[in-house]
Amino acid sequence: MDMQQPALLSSAALWVMHLQLYWASMSTHVKLRHWAAEQGQDEMYRCLQHWASAYTGAAVVCNRDTLGHCNPKCLQEGFDILTSIKSYDNIVMNLINLGIDLAYNPGVMVSYSG
Repeated sequence: MDMQQPALLSSAALWVMHLQLYWASMSTHVKLRHWAAEQGQDEMYRCLQHWASAYTGAAVVCNRDTLGHCNPKCLQEGFDILTSIKSYDNIVMNLINLGIDLAYNPGVMVSYSG
């Protein structure tokens, strides 16, 4: 699956939510790409050239109920974004700590801190 569009959308969302964090991530990405080129890390450099997201990683959860998501390494002022890709019906995201349920239709992005 092509992840370019969701990656760009999540980057745009971060730009709106936390401009300083967005630019810090972009700056780190550029520095890492330069470092990879200087160190002869050709495969890393090629991957970084095509990485479209301001986020530094991606995790995939496939077609199932999952345990509550917790990112203990995320700074409190940092953001995670979850998005639903593909066609699913009647999916609900339960945010236990907030006590709310969200309709989680295809294309929906949910961002939260911590």
